[in-house]
Amino acid sequence: MLVIYANEPLNFIKGYIMAKPKALKTVASTLKEETAPTPVHTTTGPASKASVEQPRTKFQQSGRVKHISGSVLFPHDAGLRIILNIANMAGKMESPLYPLFEKKWPAVKREVRGSFVNKTGKYVIGSIASNLSLQSDVWCVSVLVQDVNLKTDLKALETSLKEVAKLCVYERASLHVSNLLTQAIPELEELVAKNVIEKGVSVLYYTEPTVA
Repeated sequence: MLVIYANEPLNFIKGYIMAKPKALKTVASTLKEETAPTPVHTTTGPASKASVEQPRTKFQQSGRVKHISGSVLFPHDAGLRIILNIANMAGKMESPLYPLFEKKWPAVKREVRGSFVNKTGKYVIGSIASNLSLQSDVWCVSVLVQDVNLKTDLKALETSLKEVAKLCVYERASLHVSNLLTQAIPELEELVAKNVIEKGVSVLYYTEPTVA
């Protein structure tokens, strides 16, 4: 280590530096190492990002199921409510819900018919034919699950229900299903449980009043 005393002659100091450049560099490195601050790690703010990104187990809570004695025309629950409807590739207005919708929301049938008439490459079985806002907190989603012979394609039904589940999760909405649909498609309730309820979406089933 280079040691310089205060009373050393200036010429001696200059001469030593010129003759011993490596010694001077060693001193500078030593001083830098000795004065370098010790890193400080915190548990809050950006420094804790690594701890936040540690892998953790995610628990998917299933949605709740509720059975209502009443019409799907008056959906229960708070928040956005999505009513399920079905459509077919033939463009025929054969959904068991259309006579019901005519009483309050005739626009549902017009919307589905318009989707068929103006169909594009997106009008395929297993997709969502239309998503119509009936009021600020009530939508109607019509899924294409029947072929041109009006036969229900269960694989297409399952595919479309997965899309409906994604929509419900994104919009934080509940799904509302009339017993008119579950009677027309006996497998519907089981597929809803598997593809919608298990994704955390609440589903309400309605038993329509019997018309005398």
